[in-house]
Amino acid sequence: MVLPSRLVFKSWNTSLNPPIGKGHALLCCVLKEINALLEGCDVLYLCEFDCNDQVVKVISVLQTSECFDWNHIYGKSLIVLNGKKGNASHKSALFYNPDVFEKVKKPELFYEPVSGMNENNYRIGQLVTLAFVGTRKRINFFCSHWPGHNEVDGGYKKADAASTIYNILRKKIVHEYVVCMGDYNSEPYETAFLNLGASRSKAYVLEHGRMYNPFWKCLTEDCGTLKYLETSSYKAYNLLYDQILVNKQILEGYEVTATVLDIDRQLVNGEHWPVAVELMRR
Repeated sequence: MVLPSRLVFKSWNTSLNPPIGKGHALLCCVLKEINALLEGCDVLYLCEFDCNDQVVKVISVLQTSECFDWNHIYGKSLIVLNGKKGNASHKSALFYNPDVFEKVKKPELFYEPVSGMNENNYRIGQLVTLAFVGTRKRINFFCSHWPGHNEVDGGYKKADAASTIYNILRKKIVHEYVVCMGDYNSEPYETAFLNLGASRSKAYVLEHGRMYNPFWKCLTEDCGTLKYLETSSYKAYNLLYDQILVNKQILEGYEVTATVLDIDRQLVNGEHWPVAVELMRR
């Protein structure tokens, strides 16, 4: 069984949800960015992206533009990851390349209750399982959007979410490929990633079977979440909340390179930069 020699995975928090104050012009700009991100991409996860009728209508309008090629969007398959439990909801989506992957089962959405509070839950993440076309080889994408720094008990919730994901992966997915991706609202060195079993050391991951986080190497670069958001109290810092991690099984067969991608900050306000990993087979 020969797997692809090169794979590219990307993740972006579009900041479109909730839709309050998000007009038609911004939606058009975000959709154009998504179309650009899909070029040469095998999987794209989108946080805060609600695949509703408004999105479909805007794509239909933009499709009539002779100066814009929408083949990147229409050449991909889409999995809608909307869900709700109590007061917690998921509004996200995942595009994948149907020439490389096929869906093998319904996505699973995970929530955790807040202790002592009825109907008060928080998001853990969504598990999307795909298979390489023409094979039985599976790859699992655990996509997350964790609580923000300003949210009450956000630190506890993120640490607990990470522990929950770690236990789910350890019990349900032992020998398959795993990718964790999304907006974690945490830096690579924060407690939550320790609970996820993440490390910047390839040797440690290969020996102990943990998750490899290649975005440690991006911490010194002039990029990151909120960099261009002028109203943010964090603007002086090089925050890196959006990340993609891979497990031991992927690291054994591929070299992994992380990149923070630039976007037009005047169009999308620069609140979150997309991130990408490139996998090159050894």
